[in-house]
Amino acid sequence: MSEKSLYGEKFRELRRLSGKTYADFDGIVSATSLKNFEKGASMLATDKLASALALMNFKLSDMENLASDAHPIALYGRVFHDLRRQRGYRRDFFESLGVSPLRLKLFEENHIMLPYDILDAMLGLMHMPEADFGYALNGNTDNYFIHFVNEMDIAQYTGDTTLLKTIEREGRKYAAGQEAKFEFPDDDPQHDYSTDRLTRQYTDFRVLELTAKASYTQLTDAERTEIGDFLFGIEIWVEYSLGILALNAWQLPYVTIHGILSDIANKKSQYIGKVDYRRRILQAGFQRALSLTLEGSLEQARHLLQLVAPFAVSVDIRIQGLYYFAKGFLTYQSYSQKGRQEMQEVVSGFTTFNEHLGLSFCEKWMAKYVEE
Repeated sequence: MSEKSLYGEKFRELRRLSGKTYADFDGIVSATSLKNFEKGASMLATDKLASALALMNFKLSDMENLASDAHPIALYGRVFHDLRRQRGYRRDFFESLGVSPLRLKLFEENHIMLPYDILDAMLGLMHMPEADFGYALNGNTDNYFIHFVNEMDIAQYTGDTTLLKTIEREGRKYAAGQEAKFEFPDDDPQHDYSTDRLTRQYTDFRVLELTAKASYTQLTDAERTEIGDFLFGIEIWVEYSLGILALNAWQLPYVTIHGILSDIANKKSQYIGKVDYRRRILQAGFQRALSLTLEGSLEQARHLLQLVAPFAVSVDIRIQGLYYFAKGFLTYQSYSQKGRQEMQEVVSGFTTFNEHLGLSFCEKWMAKYVEE
């Protein structure tokens, strides 16, 4: 079928679905021209086609989707349909955004693809974060790298070194398969940055490798410097980078962790609204505070705990409890009797919940540093 015939046929389908007659398009295009277009005998000028589509609450992009051999990604519409119905919104709820019930129906049935800004606005009207929509799109699995950060978090807690070493090997394999990062001077007006091929994946896989290693053993000085350089280059923290920070924090230099957490604390409003972010920030603070306390650097440990204190609200019970455990442990090292009491209260609190949420971790510390 020719392009003219295909466009005409799809336009006729939209017109009939919209309940429009030829007379409804008077002032935009004549009935004769419209009939010839629908038969495939002629094409409409782009501006006239856009105006005719707008009358039916459609866009040129919708027509291109319908007439194209490249069909929209089926999952987007289906997932949106399920989430919309689950939350109790009718198709006419989004008309303020220029999305008619018919247009939404075609999207949900995978005939057209809505523009990103419109889809984002529709999610906003349903009070659904884009991240939740993405999670549902991925079959309720996390982004590749976030998935492994979460796996390492659990493995570090449970002591599953086999899994950590497997992730380390996988990260090393993929990092080695990428070309080295291309270095170029910053802000060089004579340099054409558009021609640079930046292999961002090299950095991600290398960081994954080092983080897996850091989750079960000490990194070398060079490796700690490499992770520190990666973290210092981050300006906007997201779930993945905060996860890397949390898993490496216990052995990174104090100045590195203090600088990063100070910057995050100064921009608290950007991060405190998400529980996953608060959890990772708190985790980074108490992990390094614990190791600093063991090293005898009590004042430094106290500074880190003060920096992350505002984030110790409404996080999961294990992380929140371990944060308070770190505070109690620090107090114990400073003032034995009071610290012992605080730590025993935290352990008792864990017992009230679930032993696997943190009691075993606390007991190891208690056995080594309190009962002695």
